Amino acid sequence: MNEPNSTDHSNESESAENARDQSPRPESREAFADLGAAVKRAWNAGAADAREAAKQAVPKTREEFARGFHDLAWGAAYLIGFGAAIAREIAPECVNQGWDEGVTAGQKAGVSVAEKCRQSTESEPEGERDPGVSGSEPNPGSATPGWSPA
Repeated sequence: MNEPNSTDHSNESESAENARDQSPRPESREAFADLGAAVKRAWNAGAADAREAAKQAVPKTREEFARGFHDLAWGAAYLIGFGAAIAREIAPECVNQGWDEGVTAGQKAGVSVAEKCRQSTESEPEGERDPGVSGSEPNPGSATPGWSPA
């Protein structure tokens, strides 16, 4: 039958020699260690640069958001003021009177609700207060006589 060939033994010994020749040499290990150290230094330097950039960016971002909110508030106030002025000029007197009465009732209701909230938070002991629940729910129609929610 098939007996082991002497060439098979010689191939095995050649592959063992090749494997020994391909094992990492000390120079290769040092080169990889140097490369690893360089990558680590670059990584740490990049992380430090990123932290510093973030520290500098936060105040600038806050300023830009504040400027944006200012512009948004200005635009909303302008729109409301301009719209109210135009509406007052072109609306008949009965609409203007209704507008004035509605504004007065809304202001009274807002002050009343704010006062109730203030009183309820002052009267409750700090430990018994549930932070997720405010005082009693306000009735939106309480400041306007004859009005009831639908």
